[in-house]
Amino acid sequence: MTSGKGNATQKAEGAGICKMPTPQNTPTSVDLGNTTAFATHQEAALAVLLSGAQLRRNEGQFLGGLAFDANPMSDKQANWLDILLDRHGLPPFIAGGNA
Repeated sequence: MTSGKGNATQKAEGAGICKMPTPQNTPTSVDLGNTTAFATHQEAALAVLLSGAQLRRNEGQFLGGLAFDANPMSDKQANWLDILLDRHGLPPFIAGGNA
């Protein structure tokens, strides 16, 4: 009978980091062209998700939620999105564009 927990002596490499699968026909980055800023928080969140960045599970869940939520963000959400955009070298989000 197995507990389903795996071998307790194995080390978990990259624990807490999620890497999206990249099939051959799926782009691993977003072509932003001459984009200087994102107009909506949905576009900004989706760009981070599709950038190929290694994200922690909570970052991916946060960005996935934002990508499909048209409601205005809280100040805390906007701050975290700004941090993630900057961390992954993407243009900023303009807060007035998500009305």
